[in-house]
Amino acid sequence: MGGGGAAPRNDRQRLGATGRQRGPHPTASSVPAEREELYQAREAFRRARVNLNGLLHAVHRFHSGALDQLPAAEEFRFMLDDIRTSAARYSDALKKLP
Repeated sequence: MGGGGAAPRNDRQRLGATGRQRGPHPTASSVPAEREELYQAREAFRRARVNLNGLLHAVHRFHSGALDQLPAAEEFRFMLDDIRTSAARYSDALKKLP
């Protein structure tokens, strides 16, 4: 299986108009940082979602009679702020992608 196939492409290489391999893409070094930022934003959003799910589960347990009190209104305000902040951070990270 010989064959002079084209050079493999990855994040650090690209082919020029002639098909020859060129140097690293100018933004190749920033790709891991962008991915890490996106990952961190996604994780913050996921944690906010999990916390909201727990709060809504407590409301459900209250309505079914398993809890004596609803969660405090302050918890809902905090959760709403957390969701908004996390969603904005995630959205900003996504906008930076090509």
